[in-house]
Amino acid sequence: MKTILFYGDSNTWGYVPGAGTRFPYERRWTSIVRKKLGPDYDVIVEALNGRTTVFDDPLRSARNGQFAFSVILESHAPINLLVIMLGSNDCKEHLHNRAVTIARGMRSLVELARGKGFGPDGGDPKILILSPPLITKGDQRRANFDLREFTGAQAIAAELSREYQKIAAENACYFLDTAPIAKPSPIDGLHLTVESNAALGEWIGGEIVKLEF
Repeated sequence: MKTILFYGDSNTWGYVPGAGTRFPYERRWTSIVRKKLGPDYDVIVEALNGRTTVFDDPLRSARNGQFAFSVILESHAPINLLVIMLGSNDCKEHLHNRAVTIARGMRSLVELARGKGFGPDGGDPKILILSPPLITKGDQRRANFDLREFTGAQAIAAELSREYQKIAAENACYFLDTAPIAKPSPIDGLHLTVESNAALGEWIGGEIVKLEF
């Protein structure tokens, strides 16, 4: 059996736009991946609302993606494939990040995942970087958080795919851009609809079986 660990934020957790609750287990894209892959894969989900790549958020504690990262990886080792989808929260206005800076944060996570025996036979896990969905304009009347947190985030998020692809190429990681597949809800412009969860899960599951790990 191969172990796949998904490491992400609210869109990996299964956040319901406008409600802040969690989609039922079977409606989350990671669960759809698990079903598509079948019993030969152990799919583990480690997701936290508000998580960034490596940046502290002064408005939300313990959201730095480096926080407990090594502990999580060691606890689930050996990991055959580590899938990371982060970056959306890094785009918040008060964090003052650029896409290239966020990509460096992703690179730091890749480096932390290597050289510590978290993969099979004391080696490294293969790593798949997912560029997150785009951030679009939401409707503050329907959103359940202050959308002003993401002022200017649309342009930053649109650049992440290019910057993440560079990091993946430079660090021998697999890469996929989820933006063409997963569309954020018009409610808040950030979180995935149930339809996008379904589409993303089917697509990611199909792509994973093509990878060597």
